[in-house]
Amino acid sequence: MNYIQQQQIYQQQLHQQQLQQQSLDPSSVVSQLAELKNIEKEIKRLSSGLKQLRDRKKVIEERVLLFLQNKNTSGAKTQDMVIMAKETIKRPQKPKDKKEHDVMQILHSGGVQNAKEMYETILNAMKGEEKIKQTLKIKDSNGKTKK
Repeated sequence: MNYIQQQQIYQQQLHQQQLQQQSLDPSSVVSQLAELKNIEKEIKRLSSGLKQLRDRKKVIEERVLLFLQNKNTSGAKTQDMVIMAKETIKRPQKPKDKKEHDVMQILHSGGVQNAKEMYETILNAMKGEEKIKQTLKIKDSNGKTKK
């Protein structure tokens, strides 16, 4: 176990001790649940705002690229910035079933007889270690699940 892992374990243990030392009475639990509800609302609001900003950024970038293409130039300079168009390679993500199919073909062509078993072994090797974590499941007064 390296130093970083030891520090992470120590921090987790310290956090657990702090939680255990804090005894909560029912009124403080209610106030913390109200705070949790407000935090969730704020996260939703901020996420929505970020989506709008990302969409707007994309539109502006497309317009600037179109401007550069129309001017038949790869860049331009303004008072406080330099802009340049450059080509990048993007690979769209394959659907899970397509990935599995492609890997199975490679394993079969490589002479692996139990390709499905080997594929599952490879997937499990790429995953992290399983940990059990308790989470809250919150329902509103109408019985609708929040989280």
